[in-house]
Amino acid sequence: MTSEKDPLAFFRKHFFDSLQFCRVVEEHHLTMDIGSGGGFPGLPLKLVYPQLNIVLVESQRKRANFLRQVVYELGLQGIDVLQERCQAIQSDPKYHNKFDRVVFRAVSRTAECLRLGGPFLSASGQIVLKRSADSAAQKTTKPGFELVKNVPVLGFNGKLSSLWVFTQCST
Repeated sequence: MTSEKDPLAFFRKHFFDSLQFCRVVEEHHLTMDIGSGGGFPGLPLKLVYPQLNIVLVESQRKRANFLRQVVYELGLQGIDVLQERCQAIQSDPKYHNKFDRVVFRAVSRTAECLRLGGPFLSASGQIVLKRSADSAAQKTTKPGFELVKNVPVLGFNGKLSSLWVFTQCST
C-alpha cells in the first residue's frame, strides 16, 4: 500500500512517523484515524496500545480491504475499518460526537481537517494533525477551533515536524 520497497525505508517513513502520535494519543482514548491509507498512524498506534479502541476511515476499497485483512491476520480486537468518506458518517449517531482523538497524517489542509474531524469529537475531544516544520502558513485554522498544543517531533531522518493539537472552542 506504500511506494517503499525497502523494509527499512518503510519502517523509517511510515511506522516510526506514526509512532510519534503516541505523544498525544493514549491507550484509553477512543480514536478515529481519518484517511488511514495503508493504516498510518492507526495500525502502529493499535500495536503499541493493544487496549486502544480505534476506527480507521478509508474511502478507497482496495486500501480498506487491505486494512481489514491486516486486522484479521493480526487478530486485532477493538479496531474497525470503515470504507467510507468521513462526510458520509459525520451525522451517524454511532460516530457523531464520540471520539477523544481524531488523527490525520498527510491528509489535507489544516482548516479542511478541522472541518472533517470536528463532528466526530466528544466535548473534550481533540484533533491531532501531523505537520511539517515549513507548514507554519497553514496555522490559519477554522473558526471554532483553537490550537492548544504544538508538539515538536524529530523524524527518523532528523527532519523536524510537529503534532498540532486542536480543541473546539466557542469563538
